[in-house]
Amino acid sequence: MNKKIFSKKCIVIFLIAILLFFVIVSSTIVFLNLKSDPIVIKKKLSDDVSERNLGLLNKKPNEENILQKVSELNPELITEEVEVKDIDLHGPNDKNIKIGSAKIYVKTNSNFYTGESVDISFEIIDRVDLKDVIRNIELGEIQSNEEENILQKVSELNPELITEEVEVKDIDLHGPNDKNIKIGSAKIYVKTNSNFYTGESVDISFEIIDRVDLKDVIRNIELGEIQSNEEENILQKVSELNPELITEEVEVKDIDLHGPNDKNIKIGSAKIYVKTNSNFYTGESVDISFEIIDRVDLKDVIRNIELGEIQSNEEENILQKVSELNPELITEEVEVKDIDLHGPNDKNIKIGSAKIYVKTNSNFYTGESVDISFEIIDRVDLKDVIRNIELGEIQSNEEENILQKVSELNPKLKTDQLEIDNSTEIAATIKPKANSTWYKGENIINYQTKKVNLSKNDLNNITSAVLSSQVFNDELYLGTFGQGMWKIGTNNNVSQIPETKQPQTIRNMYVDQTNNMWYSYQNSENNNKLIGNIKKYNNDKINYQTDGVMFASIEYNGRLFFGGGTDNFSSWSSDKGYIYWSDNYKEESPTWNKMEVKETIGTIFTMQIFKNKLYLAGYRTLLVIDNNFEIKKINNYNYTDAFRASIVWNNELYIAGNGKLLRITDNEENIDMLNLKDWNSQNISAQIWSINSFKGYLYIGMYAADQLNEGKFPNKNSIVRLSYKEIIKNCDQQSSGKIVNNLETEDLNPNNQNGWVRSSIIYKNDLYFFFDGGNEIKRYVKFSYQI
Repeated sequence: MNKKIFSKKCIVIFLIAILLFFVIVSSTIVFLNLKSDPIVIKKKLSDDVSERNLGLLNKKPNEENILQKVSELNPELITEEVEVKDIDLHGPNDKNIKIGSAKIYVKTNSNFYTGESVDISFEIIDRVDLKDVIRNIELGEIQSNEEENILQKVSELNPELITEEVEVKDIDLHGPNDKNIKIGSAKIYVKTNSNFYTGESVDISFEIIDRVDLKDVIRNIELGEIQSNEEENILQKVSELNPELITEEVEVKDIDLHGPNDKNIKIGSAKIYVKTNSNFYTGESVDISFEIIDRVDLKDVIRNIELGEIQSNEEENILQKVSELNPELITEEVEVKDIDLHGPNDKNIKIGSAKIYVKTNSNFYTGESVDISFEIIDRVDLKDVIRNIELGEIQSNEEENILQKVSELNPKLKTDQLEIDNSTEIAATIKPKANSTWYKGENIINYQTKKVNLSKNDLNNITSAVLSSQVFNDELYLGTFGQGMWKIGTNNNVSQIPETKQPQTIRNMYVDQTNNMWYSYQNSENNNKLIGNIKKYNNDKINYQTDGVMFASIEYNGRLFFGGGTDNFSSWSSDKGYIYWSDNYKEESPTWNKMEVKETIGTIFTMQIFKNKLYLAGYRTLLVIDNNFEIKKINNYNYTDAFRASIVWNNELYIAGNGKLLRITDNEENIDMLNLKDWNSQNISAQIWSINSFKGYLYIGMYAADQLNEGKFPNKNSIVRLSYKEIIKNCDQQSSGKIVNNLETEDLNPNNQNGWVRSSIIYKNDLYFFFDGGNEIKRYVKFSYQI
């Protein structure tokens, strides 16, 4: 046990001895240092500079700033013991960062550090104050107040700005004002992490204008009528039709105008453009159309306002007279109102007045109404006043004697209003004076002063029947059977027309309105078949062959007609009726149309115009053609004979049959049949080949025989005369469908001349008849009645 205690004491003593050894040694060293240079233990520099990437330097990269940043990152470093060298800087890069490097060296006399230099790195960012970049802060107009639009406009005005480094806040918007502008404001801030900018926010202002597409405002593009094609007028009309349009914001260009057309309208067009600086509209131009009507003041057209006499106070009559006195007036553009009429006065005159107004929709006239005056005179037709037209014996055909006798027989007549015209030894025409306010029309009166003179002459040289006659250029032409055409000269000598050679038979001659003579002729072929032709006189180029022979011709509705049909001497009834016509007969080479008249049963012998209709008559045939070229058969007459001649006399149509006359006074619905005494009986049925009016009478030339087939000629007059008095005595003034038998006629052939009258004509105030004496006698005479 004592051994263990001794061991522990030995160990303690040993440890204490060691400790004392170290104390003594340390004290010795210290004592020695006090006697000579101290001994220092230095650290390696790299041990105290462990954070070598300094990151971002906010200051200039000089030694002081770099050491400050190194010390912040390495706090144990004694900066007085080191120094910075080899500072290098590159950039900036695309993030505006400059990359820098340097070396940290231990100062030469450092007691603390040893070792090699330490490499460090850092970054430098040169931020610009934002207000130095955004200098243009009034952006003007932008599309919207979205951040994107604002930044886009800021960038356009400040192109150095990097918009990704900033942001827009505090956006405000007011308006719009009276110029359609919304005023906006905002602030531009540097983003928190921006490497480029620094500084406070920048205030900017802007405008937003909400423009409308022009085509959405101008929807009514057809302006209708405007006053003129000036821009002001066009815009005014566009504004009326599109009231939301602000005309100050647009302009008119490309104005075009054409016309006027037949309605006095000028057609115009233009384009409406948005003005360059408009705050209200956008888009392309809008096409518009318009009309311009240059109306004339009505009073400048109707200058003659005193119309004088008119027929009635109907609007049509008033306008007709106004138009006659003012021929430039377009009557369809005006109307008559406020018609007033007073009277008659002691001169039988009614005084009238009216106003001519421009029609509401007139394209030609403008202005107020025009006052006009007129007179209406209700004249009485002389035929209704002078009822006693047969005066009997008078002393002479002087006007005074005639009017005195007329007044005795018609006592209510005002003879001071009348005058005599065309007085002869047996008749005269009585008519109103030019200024008469009481009477109209005319009437034929008959009287006796002396007998009719008759002369009879032979025609020299012609040895065949005269079938037709015509006056052309004041000369008398005759058409013969088989001997062509002849012209009568002095002493009744005749000469043959060279172009009409034998064996031509001239059936018809006609002078048209242009004073050209046409004729139809026939030639015989084998078996007595007839070939017809239509020819223009003195023109060998126009010679048209027809089916059968043409006996009649006339002008109607701008056409030249020929009618006929027979192609056989022995029969008029078995043949077809034909009409030929030309629409261009006045031209150098006319064309001809042909139509078979199916309504006929034989040849067409005569044509006549009456009441604007064309009447055709022939063998047991009576037809009428109207303006529309429609043919109608007159069915209310029993056809038993042939019609070979016709005439309009006393405004009535007469068509001659066998020993009778058909009388039409108004239309074909009512026909009087007048049977001539002694010429229409069981024994005699006279063929009437010629009928003419002369000196107030109707002259009728006939061929009569007891036995027609044997060709025997009775001792009967071949020419008779019929007075209108005799017709009126037996018929009403208006046609009523009467049949009159034994109508009295006057014989004009006291010498009992045999034969039949083929043709008659008035030439140089004389009436000529041309006779065919018959197959046996072969006499050819001319009767001239000089009255």
